[in-house]
Amino acid sequence: RILAALRTYAQGYGEKGSLKWTPVQKVVDGLDTAFYASFAAIEPTNLRQLIAVDVSGSMASGSVAGLESVTPCEAAACVALVQLATEPHADIIAFDDVSKPLNITPKMRLDHATKVVQAAINGGTNCSAPINHALVNRMDVDVFVLLTDEQTWMNQHPIEMLHKYRAARMPAAKLAVCCFVASGGTVADPKDGGCISTVGLSPDAMQVVAAFGKGEI
Repeated sequence: RILAALRTYAQGYGEKGSLKWTPVQKVVDGLDTAFYASFAAIEPTNLRQLIAVDVSGSMASGSVAGLESVTPCEAAACVALVQLATEPHADIIAFDDVSKPLNITPKMRLDHATKVVQAAINGGTNCSAPINHALVNRMDVDVFVLLTDEQTWMNQHPIEMLHKYRAARMPAAKLAVCCFVASGGTVADPKDGGCISTVGLSPDAMQVVAAFGKGEI
């Protein structure tokens, strides 16, 4: 909610209607400070999460459903930053055609984290790559969290890879696909109770993902 207020106020106009204003820097700075302070209000799930950030070319353009002033790239950086800052057992990687390291740390500012994601953008989208990464590297993961726009090609469907991972390591592993753009479909399996898909980035989206991970929904 604070990020949405910050971005809308700082740009000097609303997404709907004709209202315009001149942003006051002290207000912008106050909202920026409040954004980072709000992390302390988030209750961790304490689950082993693998945060996988889509860094394919399409993530650099367009806007997030529900937050028109935010790009998919910035939304992914925001969610990744919050998860790393609040979840003690979260790891992070990037993926395009393959998985790769992503040097975001819990103490980063959002603009720095966004630049890290932007610098990694390249190539296509293989949403099975993060699960394969965990399988190959023998990682124990309770919840895979994919931050993506779902403009994907697949050499193997993520659900097939999830089944392989469950069989080899963690039978109860879950998949949460956070799609920032409404694509008309999902790489998550709606018939699999261990999968969930969200669209856009409403203030409650990550609360839903947290409740799903803990088995509350």
